[in-house]
Amino acid sequence: MLAKGETALRDDLDGAIKALREDGTLGRLSKQYLGEDVFAQYTAQFEEQGNVQ
Repeated sequence: MLAKGETALRDDLDGAIKALREDGTLGRLSKQYLGEDVFAQYTAQFEEQGNVQ
């Protein structure tokens, strides 16, 4: 959780997460530690809702 005024930090975190998602790191870590790519399961749903940029 971030304070309401932490927009720069929020934007930095969003950018870092987006980069990890795009280069496959999130999926790889998910498979390694959870046994499946849990991010792939929800990405399409979030994109439809407009929650993923």
